[in-house]
Amino acid sequence: MTLDKEPAQLRQHVLATYFGLRIGIGVVGIALPLVVWIVGYFYAHLCLQRSISAYYHAVGPTYHSMRNWFVGSLFVVGTFLYLYKGFSKLENILLNIGGVLAVLVALVPMRWLPCDLVVCGITADLCKGPGWSPHGISAVGFFLCIVLVIFCCSNDTLPLIQDVGFPKADELIAQYKRIYRAIAVLMVASIAAAYILNVVGSSHSTVFWVEVAGIWSFAAYWLVKSHEMSKTEAEARAMRGELTRRDGKVRRMAALEQEEGRDTESRPRSIT
Repeated sequence: MTLDKEPAQLRQHVLATYFGLRIGIGVVGIALPLVVWIVGYFYAHLCLQRSISAYYHAVGPTYHSMRNWFVGSLFVVGTFLYLYKGFSKLENILLNIGGVLAVLVALVPMRWLPCDLVVCGITADLCKGPGWSPHGISAVGFFLCIVLVIFCCSNDTLPLIQDVGFPKADELIAQYKRIYRAIAVLMVASIAAAYILNVVGSSHSTVFWVEVAGIWSFAAYWLVKSHEMSKTEAEARAMRGELTRRDGKVRRMAALEQEEGRDTESRPRSIT
């Protein structure tokens, strides 16, 4: 009997699947606004709507809509987030909650008002004071979960950069930290801007582009994080047993053994 794959090849196959899951989250996030807008224009003859969520209700003159594309994309993102296992317990919990909320955004659509939809050639009234709804709460909760992942968990794997031997590793770590903070701030700003614009009213496309900024910042985090982890080979090192979790956070086994060794040496020896 011959083996179909050597252990190293099989490990790379598994890692490629894990890497593809992360990239898929980012790609779907980038594609969602473009698909509902561009495909919606040519396929369903829909004008650009006030918000991405409005595409759930919008129906074109040919009775085609982008509802299935909108709902399907959110189900894909939510499922991927739930299936993805973070490097820390906190990250895993936040991603699980975020995944469930993404699905709820699809299952519980925004409440429909005539001013929520834009018809080509007709100026729509501005919606004001939408109030809180299960759809809006789920959407805000989803973004806040990702923001918390970035603020609380994005730095967990950055120390691994020092082990790889990159020149100016500390500068590279600092650069990643700045990028992650900027992405988190952009996501928070997009949430606040979308809420304010919905309350005070705005031109029919402003909310859409604010939501695009938030979704693309979410996608940017996954793509940048995937780039960082491909440099450090974090998943491969975890599979080789070089990483572990201690107190809910990822730790390097070598560093942990050194710490435990120092603790053992520092303990007073009993005299017999």
